[in-house]
This record gives sequence, C-alpha cells and structure tokens, in this order.
Amino acid sequence: MSKPEWIFVLFECIGCICNGVIQPIMGIIQSKLTAVFQECDKDSLDRKILLYNLLFIGFGIIRFIATFIQSFFFGCSGEALTKRLRIKTFETLLRQDISYFDDPNNNTGALCTRLSTEASAVQGATGIRLGMLLQSFCSFVGGLIIGFIFSW
Repeated sequence: MSKPEWIFVLFECIGCICNGVIQPIMGIIQSKLTAVFQECDKDSLDRKILLYNLLFIGFGIIRFIATFIQSFFFGCSGEALTKRLRIKTFETLLRQDISYFDDPNNNTGALCTRLSTEASAVQGATGIRLGMLLQSFCSFVGGLIIGFIFSW
C-alpha cells in the first residue's frame, strides 16, 4: 500500500538503521572513555579524553540527523498513506446503494468517524511502530556483532 512512497520508506529505514547501530557504538566509546582515566600521562589523558568527547559529539550529531530523517519521513509516508486510504474509503462510500445509508449504523456521523479513525489506525500500526521495531532490531544485531568482535 505504501508503494508510491517507497523513497520515503527507504530514508525511514536508513534513519532507523543509523539510530539502531549508533547505540551500541556509543556504549563502546563510553567504555573506552572510562578506561582512559587509568592513564598516568597527563598529555595522553587529555588527548584521549578530547578524542572520545569529540566522538561522542559527532555520533550525537549523526544520531540527531538520523532521528530527524526517521521522524520526518515516517510522518510524510504515513500522512500520504492515510490520505490515500481516506480517499479510497470515501470513493467506496460514494458508490454504495441508497439503502446502505438507511441503516442506523451508517448515518453521517458514524461514517465520518469511521473515515477519520480507521485510516489513522492503519497509519499508527504501520508507521512509528515498524520504525521502532527496525531500530531495535538493528540495535540488537549491532550489539551482538560488537559483542562478538570485542570478546573474540
């Protein structure tokens, strides 16, 4: 159903993957930063602290951009999907027989409510939840890979 917004979905996935992979990487940087405090040489200590702090800032900026991309494109694709679903639902309602509207369950208020809520429910089910699922999966896989690399 989201085929027309495939470019939005592609950018959403890129943002989710970046956000998911950055989380375990920042954990590694934090552990390296903590280990730096065992240094005896002050110059080496200052250099390494500056390096890891700049890495934290850099990954924070990357994460900010990835989160913005993820949220923006999820919103764009979700709204386009909702709009298309509402249009198709409205077109289907216009093609109904007159007897369909005589049913008390299909009065104007009920139809308007159905038109506004059901399309939004589809957006809620397909939008942010799938993004969080992909982000969590990438974080899990990234953490596993990093764990295997550092414990090998």
